[in-house]
Amino acid sequence: MDWDKAKNILIVMLLMLNIFLGILTYLNSPRYSVAAEQEKAILDVLAQNNIEWNAVLPKRFEPLANILLTVHREDADALAAVFFKEAETVSRVDTDERAVLIQGAASLIVENGGFRYDNLNGMAGTAGQGAEACGRIMGDLTQLSGFVPDETETGTRVAVYRQMYKDRLIYTNYVVFTMSDEGIVSVNCQYNQPAGFSAKHEIIPPDEAAFILMNKLKNMYGGAPVAIDEMDLVFLRRDDPAEEMETERATPYYRFYVRELTNGPLQPPFFVNSYTGAVE
Repeated sequence: MDWDKAKNILIVMLLMLNIFLGILTYLNSPRYSVAAEQEKAILDVLAQNNIEWNAVLPKRFEPLANILLTVHREDADALAAVFFKEAETVSRVDTDERAVLIQGAASLIVENGGFRYDNLNGMAGTAGQGAEACGRIMGDLTQLSGFVPDETETGTRVAVYRQMYKDRLIYTNYVVFTMSDEGIVSVNCQYNQPAGFSAKHEIIPPDEAAFILMNKLKNMYGGAPVAIDEMDLVFLRRDDPAEEMETERATPYYRFYVRELTNGPLQPPFFVNSYTGAVE
């Protein structure tokens, strides 16, 4: 055996192992962690400014990439099979921008980036079924993968689904069901197809995002007592001016759900751009 060659290979393998362990140590270092004293400090500041904290502050804030998105149009025939019975009675008009399908009181508009179904009489077979009917339809929309219920915005008359892509929630890829006593009266979908990730960028710490939102709330409501009930991190689609092709990106934002304690709920949610700190 060539011992010198074997020794060199072993040395290279050990070096690669040390590099790998160094990367793991770096990613798990306090640099991207919220220390207990930092969390206590921001909660104290919020309390001093009449803001009740009921959320869970994220403890990690590693660099994140944008999710790249491509403009996408669903198959109108496949959607018609979900929303209409007796396909031969459906009238259809196609243009470059959209396909419009109508059957009685029901209409379906399919265009780049989504579709909308409306039927004031209620979709057949959905009366009195509520969220169960919504879940069944989501199962039939097989071309939309990875959509999960967004419980924070779901109520008795509205059911919201958003896309989970590689453990990241794309807030602006959604399906929203509106229901009445007659059943499902509208389905509104916005969808751009995920196509990978950009380079990673550092994001602001979650306690800094909470501080930025605090100042926004103080300016909006003059110090009136409010509560922050939930906080998480989601991705919002934003046009990419640097791209000439039909490519967009979803940027990571901190999402906050806020309610005013004296005069009813605020308009949720608030978003803080995790790259820039801008509030939207």
